[in-house]
Formats: sequence, structure tokens, C-alpha cells
Amino acid sequence: YFAGENPWSQHTLGRFIPNPPNIVLGHEFAGDVVAVLVDPMNSDFAASRTELRCRCDGILYGRTEDRLARPGKVVCKVAGNKSLPDRHAGALLTD
Repeated sequence: YFAGENPWSQHTLGRFIPNPPNIVLGHEFAGDVVAVLVDPMNSDFAASRTELRCRCDGILYGRTEDRLARPGKVVCKVAGNKSLPDRHAGALLTD
């Protein structure tokens, strides 16, 4: 990562995406891919992947240790300085 390599994109997305200049590891921007869900039952490599994108700018501070996800499952958390309209105040650690 320090040399500008981005093995995560190659292994997870199946394509090379260069790191942006002056990258800060852990800092995410709205629209960034923070996780990729893979449907193990789908044999089509491209169709079996669903990108999860960050909804706000912030710091990626938590992710689940579970290797399987279901609809509605929280897979990671990003702390930003703006409130999201659908979030309940004070419920950050409970979902």
C-alpha cells in the first residue's frame, strides 16, 4: 500500500484500481467500496459480487467477524461527522 499498490482491488473486485494520491488508510469517502458480498451459489464471477459503498465521508472503524451475511446485516461501520437521516441518535453500538 505504501508503494501505491492496491492488491485488495485485484483480489476482491477482479480488476486493478490504483490508490488515490495522498491516501490515508481507513479513511473512506462517500461512494467508496468498503466491502464486496459474494454469492457462493452463483457461478458467474461478475454477477456473484455486490459492492457495498460508503454513504458518508469518515473513518472505517468496525467490521463484523462473521464471514456470512444476510439481508439487513451490518458488515462494517464508518464514523462520519454528519448525521444520516435514517439513523437513530445513540444507537451506534447496538446495530
